[in-house]
Amino acid sequence: MVEATYKILSRTTGLVRVHGMKSTNPFSTSTFPKMDWDSFNVLARTSGSTLHVFHDYEVISPSRLQKVDAFNSFVNLRSLRWSSSTVFDVNPNWISPAALASLETIYFKVYDRTFAEILSRMAYAFSSYSSNLMLTSLSFRLPSLSQVIFHDYASDTFPFLLAHGSKIHELEFQNCDNLPPRMFDVCSNLRLLTLGTWSSPVCR
Repeated sequence: MVEATYKILSRTTGLVRVHGMKSTNPFSTSTFPKMDWDSFNVLARTSGSTLHVFHDYEVISPSRLQKVDAFNSFVNLRSLRWSSSTVFDVNPNWISPAALASLETIYFKVYDRTFAEILSRMAYAFSSYSSNLMLTSLSFRLPSLSQVIFHDYASDTFPFLLAHGSKIHELEFQNCDNLPPRMFDVCSNLRLLTLGTWSSPVCR
């Protein structure tokens, strides 16, 4: 199935939505279909500029450290549900200023801490493209972000909230065992908070 996915994606261009279907096989050990890292890269090359939605695929973690330049192609991606333990080279020099510029919703389902760290550093990556450090601003990175969902929140994701919290209008924690400190201070423009099955507007 993984090999077939690569062949299909390599011969398909201009995709707008890539949405995996939940497995109905009772003997399956995976909830969602799998895609290897080469397939994710070929998707970025063939449909990165047109893709709006990437949901419910488990991206198989390769054995070696990965650059994040595959995300540079996703300039129109609006919704990302990330499920992968891929370990990234945490180097903002690999990040384009236009990477994920249209991203409105991100769902952290399964992730390595380096994925969250890279997204945190995206707020400051403009210094790699300009000699004037004063041009660096949070508003340049993930400028469209408004909704963040955590399946399981971990403390090493807190820098992401520090970097982008002021943009977040809707915040959801599906597992409430661990919540970030100073959540309402960091997410100063929060309008809706969801904890498990409980949801409430935020009054200030």
